[in-house]
Parts: sequence; structure tokens; C-alpha cells
Amino acid sequence: NFAMADDIKNLDEYAKTRPPAPGATFEGICAAVMSGRQAAQLRLLHGFTFTQHADPALNLPEERLTAIERHIQKRAAALLNLRND
Repeated sequence: NFAMADDIKNLDEYAKTRPPAPGATFEGICAAVMSGRQAAQLRLLHGFTFTQHADPALNLPEERLTAIERHIQKRAAALLNLRND
């Protein structure tokens, strides 16, 4: 995880700085290859939350986890919207 504390505050902007291969977009790749199987897996991310570890010393700060959870949920929904069926 390369995201710094400031990046977590705006994951949408940070994610835009992490492109896949030159000349391709993540969304373009997903739209081209997504099957029903991947769509079903993305649907499972609706309402996704992390489970805290039993040892509090191993947990990330709640603010960071919540930001990542929201971003995962939002990205999963956006990727599902790329489907043309």
C-alpha cells in the first residue's frame, strides 16, 4: 500500500494517479473482459467491511479502514455499471 495519510482522505483522486499499463485504463480493461462471474464477485462487495483483528496492535486506524471500505464499495458499483447486458 503506497497511499499516505493524506491520500486516504481522497482515495478517488489518489486512485487516478495509479494507472495500469500505458495506453490502457483500468475501466477499459474491465469493460472488455468482465464476464458474469466477475460481475457476481463485484456484487459481493456491496456493503463490504473489513473485520478487525483480535489483536488491536495489528489493526489499521478506523478512519483509514472506513475510507478504504467506502472506496471499494464505490469502485465495485462503478465497475458493475460498465457492463452492457
